[in-house]
Amino acid sequence: MSASGMVTVTVSKQGTYWPTRVTEILTQDIVTSISGSQTQIPMSFNLGNGGIIGNMLQVNPLYRNYSSYSNGIRIGNNNNDSTSSLYLGCIKTATNTTQTGQWEISKTNDNALTINPSSLRQTDHSVGLSINSDSSIIKFNGNELVNVGTDQTINGRKAFKNDQFEIQLTGSNYPLLINNNNNYMEQMINSNQMILTIDTSLPAGTRLYINQQGSNLSTQYPDSKLVTNYVLNAGSYDSFAGVTCGNIQLNPNEVSYGEGIRIANSPIANVSAIYIGTSPTSTSGEIDGQWSIIKRANGSLTICRTADQNTVNRGLVISADGNTLTFNGRTL
Repeated sequence: MSASGMVTVTVSKQGTYWPTRVTEILTQDIVTSISGSQTQIPMSFNLGNGGIIGNMLQVNPLYRNYSSYSNGIRIGNNNNDSTSSLYLGCIKTATNTTQTGQWEISKTNDNALTINPSSLRQTDHSVGLSINSDSSIIKFNGNELVNVGTDQTINGRKAFKNDQFEIQLTGSNYPLLINNNNNYMEQMINSNQMILTIDTSLPAGTRLYINQQGSNLSTQYPDSKLVTNYVLNAGSYDSFAGVTCGNIQLNPNEVSYGEGIRIANSPIANVSAIYIGTSPTSTSGEIDGQWSIIKRANGSLTICRTADQNTVNRGLVISADGNTLTFNGRTL
């Protein structure tokens, strides 16, 4: 349109909200009479200090080039605090206020991205969803969300409502699995699961069952059998845990040297013993008045005060062959 002189624009259809603004007239109609390579009227929508477009704005990028960051809508930082925002559900007749139900997506002055109701905006991003400046932390209402790739501490009670809950230990193929099996809560450990089972439909004080189960979890107690080996230790194979309990009674139903309590020889010194009158708070050592029943390394049996058990010719001794009885060194 060069050298054409003055151009007069007549407004035939006024905008809804600002009828005096010619800038609301938008066009991309093809102009075929223009010579040269230009076939469209170039547009620059500069609304100055605010403005309202009457109906709809659509952006159709000409190409997809991520390196130029220009294939979409761009919102620059404001001149005051370097923030910028996109507002949803705003009032139709003003450009600088909020209303009930309005939301905003903002780039904050600390370069975080926040999503929150406009009326609840907080400078510390404690309301709504926020992602920090290097996109390494995501928070909701000030609480960091669980991140699979980092070590985190979760405080407070959390409820996981599902039929199964699994904890996979690092470097292990055998998870800790908690399973709901027809109102029976099962805790399963390792591939051939050791199961702790309790009927959750019964009142407090219900029996806790310990079983060994195969891999089939579809029915109650499949391939179940009583655990035959129990090990109580205090952290290593050669240390033992202290146990505090009430009275214990055994009702044997076996014979052939199995009808009672069996104590194996210690790997150290090849002895085994029963200690009577021990301290209730210690698993080793001796106290005043404590007695010992000892099977010696030579096969003899000694009954004596614990304080005398390492002293020669003290206490009652039965020889390994069962033929000689001595007391304090004297043959009886």
